[in-house]
Amino acid sequence: MVSLPGVATGPGTPGGAQFRRLRRRTLVILAIVPIVLVGGGFAAYTALKPPTAESTVEEYFDELSDGDTAAALDLVSDASEYSPESHPLLVPKALSEADDRPSDLRILGTDIFSGAGRDVTSVRVSYKVRGDTVTQTILAAKGTDGEPAYVLHEPFLLLGVTSLAGRQLTVNGIAAELSTEDSTYVFPGAYTATAQGTPLIAGATTSAVVQSGGIEERAVAVADFGTPTMAPGAQAAVQTMVKEQITKCAQSTSGQPTGCPFSTYLFGSVESVTWTITAYPTVTVELSPYPSDDAQVAISSDAYDGVAHYVAKVTDPFGGGTETETGDVRFGVQGSATVEGGQITVSIS
Repeated sequence: MVSLPGVATGPGTPGGAQFRRLRRRTLVILAIVPIVLVGGGFAAYTALKPPTAESTVEEYFDELSDGDTAAALDLVSDASEYSPESHPLLVPKALSEADDRPSDLRILGTDIFSGAGRDVTSVRVSYKVRGDTVTQTILAAKGTDGEPAYVLHEPFLLLGVTSLAGRQLTVNGIAAELSTEDSTYVFPGAYTATAQGTPLIAGATTSAVVQSGGIEERAVAVADFGTPTMAPGAQAAVQTMVKEQITKCAQSTSGQPTGCPFSTYLFGSVESVTWTITAYPTVTVELSPYPSDDAQVAISSDAYDGVAHYVAKVTDPFGGGTETETGDVRFGVQGSATVEGGQITVSIS
């Protein structure tokens, strides 16, 4: 036993028991220190462990789950190319709601192959979107100068819409210039699409259905608006406008009014023609088979039950004087209606 100067340490001394307790505490502390150092070293090792393809994918989904889409985009190859102007849905607002974000990521497996001069790792994952399981394959490769250790190649869903019918589109509250023939990248997540109603076509809202994909088939999200329907009052409004245009046509003094559904051929020099609509045609107004910005509604009158009566003063070209000719012309209409500047416009012939 080592004696400390000025301290009695024998068994019978008053300070002996106190010293033994102090010595035991010292030994306990000394015994703990190596464990803490070892544990700290393990923690440091874990923190400094080099990134892998799998850990980069995990980090990407962690950022999305936190709603940090900017940090997630930093892990994407050529991230600067995905600007809000070219990809309007790769922005923070797209996943601003926690319920729209992906969760419960699982790494299902990996494969390595060579591509574009470097090894590429395909990482098969599954995750949840509003309770539904989605599987997707994400490609990862070592980053080049200025990029993270690993970068992900287009780790997005491809969003498309059907039956938009020329209406304006918003997705998760973001305006998107998208037609039925187009698609755009979105982050893995849930998306609610709204087709804004027009004076002709009723609005509609739908949730995009995510379809899983593999290495050769991209995971997609499809927002299907179903069969569009006419807006309340649209049919009556179009029929009224058709009637107004026919009435305007009747004000013409020509035997063949331009852009009108009725006309007559008069032999000789026509001095004047007076038209009177004695029966308006029965008009059918229905959505076009493929509604677009130019023609959302089709106008037709197959019965040809419209009647235009005319009274014309015609001079005989052979010197027979001026005569009055009368007659009736049966007619129907064909045309379309669309919306311009928020107003319905009708074109008939």
